[in-house]
Amino acid sequence: QELRNEIDVTYNTALPVIFGVKKYADALWGVCERRNIKVNVQTVLTEVDGDKKQAVFENLKNPGEKYTKDYSFLHVTPPMGPPEILKNHQILTNEAGFLAVDPKTLRHSRFDNIYGIGDCTSSPNSKTMAAI
Repeated sequence: QELRNEIDVTYNTALPVIFGVKKYADALWGVCERRNIKVNVQTVLTEVDGDKKQAVFENLKNPGEKYTKDYSFLHVTPPMGPPEILKNHQILTNEAGFLAVDPKTLRHSRFDNIYGIGDCTSSPNSKTMAAI
């Protein structure tokens, strides 16, 4: 516990919010404040120099504005989204490329014989993207 005061923890996300579900986002903001975790929204990792232990980030609110951050530990989750097969068949998807379904029935919004389940759907649950 004594070491925590000597460690800077920063959470960077390309999203405009800390989490996609407001109820949980509000709780997470509280956790970050209590634990002194800096949060940068609309920030994307563009480069990692492993030899120098430096990460380069771009501020999406001001495209082209970049900054370099030294690190001793870096945890990165790659960009994720719907499968290419769905993105390439826009008749089946919403604007973001997810299978367009009714959130209560999981039946496709246009085709009655199509149902969807999991992270590929447009249901409002948070996507783990583990299945994609």
